[in-house]
Amino acid sequence: MKKIINFRPVFLLSLVFACGIVAAWLFCLKKFFFATALAVLICGGLIAYALIFKKKAALRVIIAAVAFVLGMSVMSVQSSVLIGKRMYLKEVVLTGTVTDNYRMSIGYGNYKRYDMLLRNCSADGEALNGTVRVKTGSTADFKPGDVLTFKCRLNDTQLLKSSPSTVDYRNKTFWEAVDVSGEIVRTSGKLKPDEKMRTYAKNTFNLLLDETNAGTATAIVLGDKSGMDRNVNESFRLAGVAHIFAVSGLHVGFIVLMFNWLLRKLKVNNYAALVVTALATVAYAWICGFSASVLRAVVMSAVVMITRTTGRQPDVLSSLGLSAFLILLFRPLYITDAGFLLSFASVFGIATVTAALTRLIRKIKPVILKKAASGFAVSLGASLGAFPLIVLFYGNFSIIGLLFNVVAVPAVTVLFIGLLLTLIPPFFALAIPLNFSLTLLTKAAALFGGLPFSAVGLNPLSFGALFFFLLLFLLGGFVLIKKKKTKLITAGALAVAMIVSALLSGIPPVSRNEITFFDGGGFAVSGKEGGHLIFGNIESYEQTLKIAEYCKKHGLKEIDVYVTDFSKVSPYYTEILSEKVKVKTVSGNVNGVETTRGVGGLLYAVKIDVGGKTVLYIVNAANANIVMEKYPTADIVITDTDIPEVWDFYGSVQKVCFGYFDGKQILFPRVSGNFTLRIKRDRIATVR
Repeated sequence: MKKIINFRPVFLLSLVFACGIVAAWLFCLKKFFFATALAVLICGGLIAYALIFKKKAALRVIIAAVAFVLGMSVMSVQSSVLIGKRMYLKEVVLTGTVTDNYRMSIGYGNYKRYDMLLRNCSADGEALNGTVRVKTGSTADFKPGDVLTFKCRLNDTQLLKSSPSTVDYRNKTFWEAVDVSGEIVRTSGKLKPDEKMRTYAKNTFNLLLDETNAGTATAIVLGDKSGMDRNVNESFRLAGVAHIFAVSGLHVGFIVLMFNWLLRKLKVNNYAALVVTALATVAYAWICGFSASVLRAVVMSAVVMITRTTGRQPDVLSSLGLSAFLILLFRPLYITDAGFLLSFASVFGIATVTAALTRLIRKIKPVILKKAASGFAVSLGASLGAFPLIVLFYGNFSIIGLLFNVVAVPAVTVLFIGLLLTLIPPFFALAIPLNFSLTLLTKAAALFGGLPFSAVGLNPLSFGALFFFLLLFLLGGFVLIKKKKTKLITAGALAVAMIVSALLSGIPPVSRNEITFFDGGGFAVSGKEGGHLIFGNIESYEQTLKIAEYCKKHGLKEIDVYVTDFSKVSPYYTEILSEKVKVKTVSGNVNGVETTRGVGGLLYAVKIDVGGKTVLYIVNAANANIVMEKYPTADIVITDTDIPEVWDFYGSVQKVCFGYFDGKQILFPRVSGNFTLRIKRDRIATVR
């Protein structure tokens, strides 16, 4: 049969391998329908390919099937490691060393709030794998390298769930310390080599640049945005150039170019230059913490350098596929990482859209116009490639970024090189012009990002994203259709399918009697009349994200958040949530909510009527007996902690516990991820 697709085998196998990982991940989450559907789709595609191409396709089909099974096996092994870590509110004496991954904010007086990671940890003298995330308050000054010892309650972070924290996955943060109490004993310790380098860079920028520019410089060089002003970060995002802070091909490309230029001047052998440059990129990735985007860039640059050194022509899609395979082989859960997906999608756009535009740009004669057009083609290709994912993760798309990138990327190239030189004492004087340049770049981002038409709010494409990528694949010339009319009809059909899917995904879901539980804590109640009420103290970033996702899914512009303990509400996370949806905090007997309180107004329980069913939320476990006496019957019981006497008292009713619990059929959001209880006339169904 005539060849109709110019598909790169390595790229195809990496896609099948990734599908195997996704199928196994869905299976681990007990989403059997979707896992089976994906497996059937892949198997059906391979069988169809074998039937069409017959004998010639036998070996390819076998290799693809092996890749799919390998992907499932890799994810299964990873899940067995992650699932094996189970601990809930165990009181221990924790000892660990503070890493440079920490955040400190000033409270009242000398009181400071810390959010930090500890490494080399032990609980009651027993070594813990990975790192521990600690949130605590103290008047003491903690710094990276300090060894802390304190009493705490230890939780596992439950990385294997519907929306895993890939930051925790990258840092191997398997544990979190909660309810820290008592005195924290501090002794001096040592920083690791990579921590020393990052700390030196941050301290140098803080010393030589003003506060705002120091945070921006750290983000550009190290990809660490923890010290970056939130308003500045938002300006760059709206201006469509936030990718300059995600260490990826842009940064690694600078490193490669600098070392290639230097080694050529020194007349170093090509193979020796290859090894030195590759080691330099790996060292840079190590300093930056081996994020998904920088790993992709390092592997791709290594593949391109090897092919060129051996006299071969590098292929972007093949290099992209190989880098994806190697990264996912060792870190399969990166398949859910936004940085990983955006990085690969951007390169895919460059390989298809930019490649197609480059063939047209070659006809332009004026050199200046040709360079400007080439820069715009790269910006357009990367933006279009990442378009479905940008809309999915952020809910809008920057139009102005298509133009601003043409100016911003070359500017950041110069800034990046200058900032690296500034870290060397003889070049400290460069900080003066760099400080001015960073201020200018920040103001330009604020100007362009503040334009009324800078970004357009859009609904996710849903399955339309598949048709969108197929359309790019077609436009890139990888589908061998000679007749223009046939190609136009095919492109039109894909565009229509994409638009229809996008429109369907934009239709708000039908309002039902439901309770949606968040693995970050808290839950949302919705009724047929269209009302929504969220229960949560807005005390963590994970919970804030879940509330924002819920509002986005249901098309809510404003939401009432029922607060059970105002002392736990974080103004910082409330402000973040308010940027996405208008928030009104409520308490007491509102919206069909009935409360039970004790002495001093202490909240014991909340009763909600949903679809004719009684939902009882026991807030204060210590006073569960009083609550059970007042409400002897209930259809759904919700608690924050495991209360055996409650489970025994209410018998076989539907129960939800936000913590981990062995035994009995209890639902656990923090173990299984988000899920919904749909309340019908005669039964309560679980929907994942």
